[in-house]
Amino acid sequence: MRHWHRAIRGLQGLAAAMLCGAALAGCAKPADPSTSGPEASTSRPDVVAANDGKLKSDLEAKFKADPVLAKAGIKVEVKDGRVILSGQVAGTDVKVKAEDTARAMPDAFGVSAEGLVAKQ
Repeated sequence: MRHWHRAIRGLQGLAAAMLCGAALAGCAKPADPSTSGPEASTSRPDVVAANDGKLKSDLEAKFKADPVLAKAGIKVEVKDGRVILSGQVAGTDVKVKAEDTARAMPDAFGVSAEGLVAKQ
């Protein structure tokens, strides 16, 4: 009789392990690349364009709310989540502040300030 108990317990453990494995296999579903991440830009240009527009307007609002950056006249462009700053600013400190502000934006994937020139 003891052999049956061991066999039944062994089968119960095996069945439990198989159920856990099946449940975990369902959790391993790959993410849909069209809804998020860098792949979204190639498959959903309408979503990327809307996000770019929102990022641009949000960043311009931050610049207008800052007394130093509001006077600087910085031009903002956004392409595929990358912020491009251009224009001429009063000094290096203003340039750095504008770059830092742009980098702090949660939806910005990168910032280019090569076109942002500080007066000497």
